Amino acid sequence: MVEITYQAQLQKKLACIENQGQNILCYYGRSGIGKTELSKSLFKLLKPNYPACLWLDGEGIFDFESVRKPVEPVLMQMRSQLSKNRVNLRSFDLAYLIYRAAANPLIATISLEAAKGKNAAEKLKNALDLTDAFVQMNFGDLAPVLLEGVFEVVKNGLPGGKAIATLGWFLMQHSEGLYKWWIERGNEDLRELNDCISPYDILEKLPLFFARDLQNYLRSAGEAGVIFIDGYDKFLDASGRCNWLEKLISYKNSKLLWVIFSQQKLNFIDTVENVPIVPLTTAECQIILSEKGINDPEICQTIIQASQGVRFHLNLSIQTWLDISKKRQPQVEDFARNLSEVLRKQDAAWEPDELRMWQVLSNCRTWNQEIFNELMVQFKLEKWQNQFAKIIASEYVEEVNVKVDVNLWRLHPLMYQHLQLNQPEDLRLLVNSWLGNYYQLEYQKIKTQSLELAATALIETIYHTLDYYTLESEQSEIRINWCLQEITALQQQGKHRIIVPILEYVLENPSFTNNGKWAALTGTLLGKSLKVMGDNDRALKTLETARSQWQTLDLSESLEAATVELELAGLYHRMNRTFDADKASDRALSIRTKLLGKNSPEVAEALNSQAEIAASQGYYRQAVNYCDRALKILQSHPDTQPLQLAQVKFTAAWLNVYNNNLDAAERLLQEALEMVVSAASEEHPLAISCQASLGDIYQQMGSHQYQKAFDRYSIALDASEEYLGISHWQTLNLLKALASFCRKLGEYEKAEEFTTRHNDNVGIGDWEETAEFAMKLNNIAFSLWQKGEYGKAEPMFNQALQIRLKVQREEHPDTASSLNNLAELYKSQGRYDEAEPMYNQALQIWLKVLEKNDPDTRPTALQP
Repeated sequence: MVEITYQAQLQKKLACIENQGQNILCYYGRSGIGKTELSKSLFKLLKPNYPACLWLDGEGIFDFESVRKPVEPVLMQMRSQLSKNRVNLRSFDLAYLIYRAAANPLIATISLEAAKGKNAAEKLKNALDLTDAFVQMNFGDLAPVLLEGVFEVVKNGLPGGKAIATLGWFLMQHSEGLYKWWIERGNEDLRELNDCISPYDILEKLPLFFARDLQNYLRSAGEAGVIFIDGYDKFLDASGRCNWLEKLISYKNSKLLWVIFSQQKLNFIDTVENVPIVPLTTAECQIILSEKGINDPEICQTIIQASQGVRFHLNLSIQTWLDISKKRQPQVEDFARNLSEVLRKQDAAWEPDELRMWQVLSNCRTWNQEIFNELMVQFKLEKWQNQFAKIIASEYVEEVNVKVDVNLWRLHPLMYQHLQLNQPEDLRLLVNSWLGNYYQLEYQKIKTQSLELAATALIETIYHTLDYYTLESEQSEIRINWCLQEITALQQQGKHRIIVPILEYVLENPSFTNNGKWAALTGTLLGKSLKVMGDNDRALKTLETARSQWQTLDLSESLEAATVELELAGLYHRMNRTFDADKASDRALSIRTKLLGKNSPEVAEALNSQAEIAASQGYYRQAVNYCDRALKILQSHPDTQPLQLAQVKFTAAWLNVYNNNLDAAERLLQEALEMVVSAASEEHPLAISCQASLGDIYQQMGSHQYQKAFDRYSIALDASEEYLGISHWQTLNLLKALASFCRKLGEYEKAEEFTTRHNDNVGIGDWEETAEFAMKLNNIAFSLWQKGEYGKAEPMFNQALQIRLKVQREEHPDTASSLNNLAELYKSQGRYDEAEPMYNQALQIWLKVLEKNDPDTRPTALQP
């Protein structure tokens, strides 16, 4: 059988695994050819003999990539599987805990009492290493104890030498075994943490820590490891690459074999061995049919011809034969004669209630046993509740491996698509109504625990509402309105990076965009978030489109239209279109006053906008008047929201600065900052603006406040770069302010550094993949590397390399320069195993160029 051949290839690769620094085997073939079945079969074959053997499901992990960071779920799925066999990954475990504590400080504030009586402290104290702790406790159990110390590492910044020392002190206090490891090895293994300035810098390093720890474990244990990846295509971005996963796979480890299943060959590294999964031969199909008791020559010929050697279609015809055999003798006409008929013949073989059961399940992208049981009860299919094991063992069902302790299943993609298109419309509407309600309740349960998982539930709620409801229906209107309210709440908290992809997903749905009201509402929300994110061009286009949509609906005098006008006023003001800003602000004020009365909080927002515009024109007395009116309304109105008041206090502070009332301005900004942090978070855009403005004020107060000024600027810059982006106007303004401030202090080297960063960042957010842009990235990275800022340099070096590979081809000297620079970077960090192959690649390219003496491949820039 062919499968035996694939097993032999795998065993052969394992037999010589230590002869190469990298071991990668890729089985590739068309959808339905049997990749998933083969991957599971080979995994089950090896698992008993290889403790470090794990299986990843790309389809299951990346259903909701628009709202998830893909690195984290993949690494944690691998870590969870390895934990069951007590595979020790100390450095990775500790780095991950630091990342989680820094990315979500709330975790670190959980009290010991919240551990519900579990003696987590004692377990940690007695643990020889973090693997023991992971095996004995889940993350929630670890948090009260371990994160109590880890939070000390991250609360004052990430991480640096001081933080590393703090971490060592904490481990010394809590576990002798952990501290011994820290002194002997951990301190060195986590050296890259010194380069991290944000939790997401750590996230980028996690694949390195995982690869290095796994390499150390396999060497010390004298074992080989095998990692299976099924559905590799699901990891790829729009360019057909997954850089972080490619780096993880390419990490030199002579004890590890990657076994990848993909629709296409892998070509990102020369050492990969690509093996095609070929269709089954007629003889192989005949053997399979005979094993199932199908021996009628005419039926066998029909089944084999229709399947075309595709295992999934062959299995479907076998299942059709088995189902019909329970009722009568199968006939030739019961079976499909081509691929397009195979699934329809299976429908005919099912009993009506079984067909209905599969149709119900086809409306779920994934399901667990709880959802399955509730669906069976809801749609009067109770007899199938007791047959859950049979259902998930079916040829039509695949297991989704997201986490070791989470069991999810889905239909095979081909069956999923077929049943979606072939079921009664009323059934589809009913099932999706139930699923929409289920995920809505799920969102409400988890939104305070995990924002990203909650966003996933929100997308599922929208998915089951948009695709199958008539948007004019009352039920659809209620649910969509609820979704938009939740998105608005996230927007008010400053979570724009998360909600932008959700809103874009919504607007891509044709049934939604055909409904003018919902399209206008969503466009208004999206335009507001894009404006905050500094994407002025897209924000302008989106908001002006929303304005036109409200006009088309004859709702240009509505509150929704007033909101669009107010957002456009702010955007026009930023773009120095003062006349347009003034006009839009006037319209917003007029509509809101007419519909809500002159003393509503919404009117105060419009007055605040007019104050900002008047001040920019030099009409300070008029601006103060507008601002005072807004403050008076908000301070007396019972429905005032903290962020509304904070925004007006921010404006009032700046008007006091204009009049040189610096103490009053400082007080107002401190009050505004406290409100924003309390109501939202420190990374909220208004909080960043408050920090930056406090820096300005302290600078104006004189030399005795210069340190405070620098500290505030630095806090604002770090948050702005992290949450708004390096090319955001706020980030660029802060870099200019710091450069000017440092010159004022006579610190010209620092001033030049900030100026260079500003100039380099201009336009980074609006780039094309060209050789010139690759050179710019490479030069920025080179400058950062020379300063020892390795964490910032590495991703830029990598991005420059990927662009050069794409636009200048592999054998260009600039590509060699990028490889050489990365090798030098790795060498300076002691990452010799990673540096060596890159040096060799660069050398081979240069040798080929010298042989060709091709004038078109001259380096475009000399790099040291």
